Amino acid sequence: MSRTETLLTHKGVPVPAITGWSVEQETTPPLIQRGFGIGFADAVLDAQARDSWQVLWRLWTLGRSKGEPDFKAVHPLRQRRAARDMLCQMCGGPAQDEKRGTLFVLGSDADSGLGAIRQGEITSEPPLHPECAVEAVTRCPHLRKGYVAARVEWPVPWGVRGTVYDLTELWPQPRREQENVGYGSDARRFVLADRILIELHGCRTVDLDEEVRRAQS
Repeated sequence: MSRTETLLTHKGVPVPAITGWSVEQETTPPLIQRGFGIGFADAVLDAQARDSWQVLWRLWTLGRSKGEPDFKAVHPLRQRRAARDMLCQMCGGPAQDEKRGTLFVLGSDADSGLGAIRQGEITSEPPLHPECAVEAVTRCPHLRKGYVAARVEWPVPWGVRGTVYDLTELWPQPRREQENVGYGSDARRFVLADRILIELHGCRTVDLDEEVRRAQS
């Protein structure tokens, strides 16, 4: 699928749709014990802050394009929507391609050792259009170190990344502040999420330049 949305720019620089902005602030209220898990005291807010698997999410205000972009920050809600609904992480438009497979691009360098996107790979990265992927690998410092691209037939929700809390103390458990928690895990009741994770199946390595040529033809 080719790009249909216009890339948002700030001072001439493209800004990914999932990037956080300076006016956006976290508004997560204090946690309480709710049943056998964590929650918010306000029952309505608690229900609104949960996803389809009843995992609790951090709350942030929305202010895309207002203030200054923070390229190191990812907005939890926009990331969740993009990864869940197969929206391009750069322009925000629909990126799912049921015919050829949806395009994913992950970082690959000497430290990661990732030479190809493996079957069952777990990632927090939403998909990309080919044209948007070129912008990403050109401008993102992580991807400039190296990247791999693949068409994926079946990207499915796997779980979340977030902070796992102690139910008694309602305090983050030691060394569990950025933990991957599967939707089938009991720990999902105690995690405050800020990323959705998807599992990639039916992966076929592709050449990004060739993908762009196909999209433009």
